Amino acid sequence: CLSLLVGSVCSACSTSSNKSAATSNSGTSTYASVTHSQYFLVSDSSGKKPSKGDSVSLNFAPQGKAWLLATSSTGDLSYGGSWSVNGSNMSLSFSASEFNHKVTFAFQPGQSTVKMPFQVFSTSQGSSTWSLNNIDPVQGAFAFAESYAAQSTNGASMSSIDDATAQYLAALTGASVKVSPSLSIVSQDKMAPGFSTASDVRVFEAPTFHPVSSNPDLITAIEEVAGGLILQLEGGDTVDVELFGSTMSGSAPRQIKLGPFISDPRTAIPPNRPGNGIDDPPNKTAVLFEPFENEQFMSWSATGTSLIPAPESFGNAKLVADEEKRLIDDKYSVKDLSDAKGTVPKLTDDLISGAPGLLIVDTHGMSNGDVASGERLGTKLSTSVTALDILRKKWTQRYGFPANAFEVAAVPSVVPGTLTGVVSLTPNYWKFLKSSKGVDFSKSMVFMNACLTDQTLALVDAIGAKAYFAWYEETATDVSNAVEDYIVRQLVKPTFTSEEVYYNLLRIDLTGLAAYPEDSLFQNVMPSQLQYNKHGQTGAIAGVLDAWGKSSSGQEIPYIGHGWLSPNISHQQVWFLLFAARWGSNTTNGITNLDSCMAQYWSSGTSLGGLASPFCQNANDGSAPTKQELGYATYLLDGDNSGFGGTMVPRFTLNDG
Repeated sequence: CLSLLVGSVCSACSTSSNKSAATSNSGTSTYASVTHSQYFLVSDSSGKKPSKGDSVSLNFAPQGKAWLLATSSTGDLSYGGSWSVNGSNMSLSFSASEFNHKVTFAFQPGQSTVKMPFQVFSTSQGSSTWSLNNIDPVQGAFAFAESYAAQSTNGASMSSIDDATAQYLAALTGASVKVSPSLSIVSQDKMAPGFSTASDVRVFEAPTFHPVSSNPDLITAIEEVAGGLILQLEGGDTVDVELFGSTMSGSAPRQIKLGPFISDPRTAIPPNRPGNGIDDPPNKTAVLFEPFENEQFMSWSATGTSLIPAPESFGNAKLVADEEKRLIDDKYSVKDLSDAKGTVPKLTDDLISGAPGLLIVDTHGMSNGDVASGERLGTKLSTSVTALDILRKKWTQRYGFPANAFEVAAVPSVVPGTLTGVVSLTPNYWKFLKSSKGVDFSKSMVFMNACLTDQTLALVDAIGAKAYFAWYEETATDVSNAVEDYIVRQLVKPTFTSEEVYYNLLRIDLTGLAAYPEDSLFQNVMPSQLQYNKHGQTGAIAGVLDAWGKSSSGQEIPYIGHGWLSPNISHQQVWFLLFAARWGSNTTNGITNLDSCMAQYWSSGTSLGGLASPFCQNANDGSAPTKQELGYATYLLDGDNSGFGGTMVPRFTLNDG
């Protein structure tokens, strides 16, 4: 019932009907006018209306399909039905047991207010008043995606929502549809059991309406990619429709249990700064680009393989404030580009002045590597395209950017059928900064905290950071916020590298055990089930968050399969060796002690140290470390790479010097 979603008002859970029902549409122009319309409920004749912040809307799709969509802070609910127009009358039919209405009423396309012969929040006879909202196809796509997913209390899979929305747009515009071969949501589904493939869901048949006049904003082609759609316009522009800005857990959150080391005070005491800054960035500046930090948007509640739309705040201002304080305490200068400050010129100017030692980009992303800026363009497709054209010329004149450095991104808003058009930064934006403006991230760390962006290597290649973290899959907002804060909390500890941070993130996810105080950031944050995982794991980070390091020779080295996570060394053993080396706070002495253990006991394989050396006995995982394992632990602690024979992951520290 709608009472579950729209305030405390009771819903109409009974049937009303009207004997006369029109059965045909009255021409293409009327048809197009209706499908480009949306009506919001103003009130029932009883005086009941949606609570503040909630909404009830009627949305019209091709082939006479209609949806009633109710939204609230607790989630969305929708009912599918049908519509037709015959002369000056419209017929609506909904047959769900909770919302069963068959009515015909006077209707003229384009009229600003329409009275319909039923009440939404009452079982009594009466009427309801609705207000017109003219929408373009992209606005309609957002409303359709929400309506489609909210029909079932179980929601729908990401691929089916994506595909159904593409078919909606195709039927509306006549554009062709394809599934990206390189970013195929179909192949992604096959990796994660439980999904339905894109071909399973065909909501609409062949296109029924196609404008014939030339229009630079006309959609000519639609490409389905993970996380949304990429539209090609007749005028040559590309538009990213980011249907899935982010997700949040709709299932019971996972409990992070106390591990055996959390009570050891040595896990809470960081080592002394070693005075060894060989892998520190030269520019002790952090840029935090968070253009949607305090903005609410339409998110998706994830349970198992299904998504249900529900509004959510994008960022976490408290965690960002914590990050800034810790970085400042670590002698970093922090540039806060949050909300209104997250514009293209502000980011560009800060980067051109010198690549920061740490760059965090926390925003909406797409699987083609595009990321949304805070540069607002408009609330409709046409105005957004026009505004971007003006800005492109301005930025080309000011900086020299090529036109393909920017695209339009349509990001979801809370109100159904509305969008926020923003400037999207393509991989070419970063490529231009590196090649033409000398912005060199080869000694920096970049956390691209934007969903799906690592499904193409274009972005990691264009940026070329020494340490680079990015999401391969969609991620829950609470998880991404916690990961961001965790990265900062660990990196400000002397001798902690980006590689160790990544390992600890995997450790928390895969074991569910806390070893460091900051591990508690993930308490009640990670969902117990997650559907977007290329490895079919039930984790929120493993298989979802990627990490890369760019070597001095220019090679991009994935953390998985190399260095600490090489198959020929014990990952757990390396963690114990690092832990033991820091027991006395002086890691230089700690390395000397570990070398002594190897020479006197471990190399023989007959003793861990025993009573003769309690330190050596305990400075391991219960088995004798190999020289390779000690060699890599030493490299992580001080940068000495002479003791490891495999491929090293480029070492990054924040401020060890």
